[in-house]
Amino acid sequence: MFAVGEVVWALSDQVEAAGKPYVKPKYHLCVCVTERIYFFINSSDKFADSFAITHEEFRALPNPVSFVGCGSTLRIPDAHMVRMKARSLGRLPDETLTRLMDFVNSAESIVEEEKELIVDALAGALGY
Repeated sequence: MFAVGEVVWALSDQVEAAGKPYVKPKYHLCVCVTERIYFFINSSDKFADSFAITHEEFRALPNPVSFVGCGSTLRIPDAHMVRMKARSLGRLPDETLTRLMDFVNSAESIVEEEKELIVDALAGALGY
């Protein structure tokens, strides 16, 4: 449904506050098409292995700096993305995706199996 590197806006139901799930508009980053793996994009770097994206790099994000939460992967089937009213805001630039690939490769909080899937998907999207 979405390509590797695309930033996606969706009404996410995978958010929790005080231990209870609720629906909230969230930004996601597609990082693996075959396994439907996404990272949340956050306004804060308080989450494990946060990767910074500046507004100059990708103007569709609302904050001067946004943070890709690489420490937590989401597997979201296409049908669920449709229910979440997901829409693409565009693809991150190759330079940003290259930095992200290097960051993910060195991130300690990502399990090796998922790290390999994500790095391979990013490399493929970049034509490596």
